[in-house]
Amino acid sequence: MKKTLLAGIIMSFGICFSFPRISVGELFTRSTCPGCVAAHQFLLENRVLWEDSAAVLRFHLDDRLSIPAGLDRYRYYSRYCDSMGYIPHMFIDGEDYFSNYSNWIMPMLSHALAGSHVGIEKIMHTDDSVGFWVFLDEDGIEGEYNLMAVLTVDGLVDTGITFNWVVQRVYTDGDGEEIMLAHGDTLEFRYAFDFEPGWDPHDCIFVAYVSGPELPFVQNALKLPTYHRPDYDFSIATLRRKGFCDPGGTTSCTLFVQNTGHLYNDLSVRIVTLSAPSGWEARLSSGTPEMTVGIESLATAVVPITFYAPVRGIGRYAAVVHTDELASRFDTLYFTIGSGLDVLLVNDMQAPDSARYIDYLSGTDLIYLYWHIGPDGALPPFSTIDIDKIIWYCGEDTINILLDDEKEQIRNYILSLGGRFVISGSAIGRLYSTETAFYRLALGGQYGGLATSFNTVSANSGYPVFEGWNATLDVSSAEIVNPSPAFGAVGVFRYGDGTSAGIAKDSPTSRVLFFGFPIENIVSHTAFDSLMSKCIRFLDEGFGAIEDGVNVYPAMTVSVCPNPFNSVCEISVPDGFDVEIFDINGKSVYRMNAKICSDLTWMPDENVGSGIYLVRAISKKQDIPRMTISKHILYLK
Repeated sequence: MKKTLLAGIIMSFGICFSFPRISVGELFTRSTCPGCVAAHQFLLENRVLWEDSAAVLRFHLDDRLSIPAGLDRYRYYSRYCDSMGYIPHMFIDGEDYFSNYSNWIMPMLSHALAGSHVGIEKIMHTDDSVGFWVFLDEDGIEGEYNLMAVLTVDGLVDTGITFNWVVQRVYTDGDGEEIMLAHGDTLEFRYAFDFEPGWDPHDCIFVAYVSGPELPFVQNALKLPTYHRPDYDFSIATLRRKGFCDPGGTTSCTLFVQNTGHLYNDLSVRIVTLSAPSGWEARLSSGTPEMTVGIESLATAVVPITFYAPVRGIGRYAAVVHTDELASRFDTLYFTIGSGLDVLLVNDMQAPDSARYIDYLSGTDLIYLYWHIGPDGALPPFSTIDIDKIIWYCGEDTINILLDDEKEQIRNYILSLGGRFVISGSAIGRLYSTETAFYRLALGGQYGGLATSFNTVSANSGYPVFEGWNATLDVSSAEIVNPSPAFGAVGVFRYGDGTSAGIAKDSPTSRVLFFGFPIENIVSHTAFDSLMSKCIRFLDEGFGAIEDGVNVYPAMTVSVCPNPFNSVCEISVPDGFDVEIFDINGKSVYRMNAKICSDLTWMPDENVGSGIYLVRAISKKQDIPRMTISKHILYLK
């Protein structure tokens, strides 16, 4: 490739302004990495949302699509980022956005909207070369900047998978080329494209971007296809393909329709009901199932879709977009909506490992909705919706599971709404055991470290709903999840060496099962289905024994009056239960033996401060199953 550099002086008129900006996503990846493949699929399915605001550059490492300059770029970022060493790894304008690909699009869009003090302007563009200017908008930020120039190629195949935006030419070195920018100076660059045999110019994109003066932050970019756009073309995308609501409510999704052709175009948008309960409706922003939108070249129309769900069930819909200018094109996106859900099944890992859960739930009469975070988009608020049960699995993923908003909603679902919740995974404790409100208060766990003997798992005795269950695991790592008695949890499952593999909380207001291993990695399908059946039964019934549909043991609860209180409260528990009261940190502040009384009065000592406390009662009678019941109380001095 040949490049020429010209430096010229442009008269400054003293006007300070920001230039339009293209953001740059530099993604380090590998063809054989399942998470990398999932991230590529997510970006591909949602490209209409970002491709005219951002450039994605895939630097492949250690596979057939890698080039030496890709490793050089990886080493460049290693100088600025302590967390290098895993893939996929995304840097957006030089900022570390890790590997949670569902969170990549919004920063790319917001960065582009912010504008830049560095201008990059195309001055010529042919089918085999490009020329552009780089200049500075402000005083006081003159200095050394870096210019990177690359060529990406779409449609490259490795391990049987087709990848786009793969960097195959780096026209500078991996650190970029140092350039000096001062207010009023303009630098001119020209590059000639060089294609490998078999590359289609329609599949190649040239990207030049400028970093600095503080590295590695990217200030602006130029993104040009090596071909000219057709007169008529379009693409469609959505950030969320699924939704849920209460019966009688509504939920909405948004369709983005982009005119990627050179000319203005009228496009028809239609929402089609594939299957839905009687009375359900889907409408576009026009208030009807069909509308026409006129879109200028490179513009995007935002089309809200509202789903009306008067009764419980699952609805499936298709959004179809068409233009008369392309008679054979009918692009389609599919949407699934749930109302009055019995089960929300959440896959919070990168691999689409859902078959076992779906096979099991499909064999029941439960109304369920499967949600794969990432491909299906971020979960909408779920702690305010009446969802009977949530099954959340994180697999063996060790990064970017359970975002802060999700943990907050889980806490609210369990502690405030009396939710019934199952969660499993190999890294939940490693990542979040220090978050007391989530890990201990909501889930009831105490982190016991990494498990060392986890080939087998079985249920402890004393819990009839699970008793006798056992299985073999096929996992590379697992965690010890000890129960936190202060927050109402008991140990229900153990690994082969006797360490705690899973815990349960059974209270009148909520029920939780927490596994330190991915339950989808149980070897036997029969054992998996058996465990799922037992989990559903526990969420419905708790530890109480059920015989012929009749509850052998009456409902057992803790009652506190008044609650909140400011000096003294009366606590009532069933006969034969020991009572202990804990503060938010799990410290015991009061204890009463079951043999003394089932009704007691608590008058906190002077050294007990205001706050939330947990009353925990544990059964000690021989003739009922061992169980724990609990209640939160608020003490206000």
